[in-house]
Amino acid sequence: MRNFDDLIPYKHRYFESISFRKDISLEDTTRAVDWVSRDQGQVDELMRFLSQYRLKKISNETFNARLNDNEEGIFDFFITHSRGAVAIVNVQGDVVHIFGNYYEVINGPIDMEWIRKFDDKNEKKYTPK
Repeated sequence: MRNFDDLIPYKHRYFESISFRKDISLEDTTRAVDWVSRDQGQVDELMRFLSQYRLKKISNETFNARLNDNEEGIFDFFITHSRGAVAIVNVQGDVVHIFGNYYEVINGPIDMEWIRKFDDKNEKKYTPK
């Protein structure tokens, strides 16, 4: 088991932007993200929040089997770096996909009220035009 934030390939030194989306279904093709920010403070705030959660690695099959159980609590974020790959994180309830690896949240559920407030606050400031 590891801390959630330790598993995210976030390179503070090479940060360029964060893109965030919440509750977007696969059928919703009208928007790619809720907001985009070049403010590193937004990533730092999200990482501090996620650091309280512990993740345990699971198989792709287990992840896929549990997707239907998680209709609430869906969010994604993408951290772009000037060097290296984009960090891609998908959370669906108590299962998490981070760049090809699958995990379950051991000490969840993730506080979706905090996520909603984080998204709403930043969407007002950083919504793509």
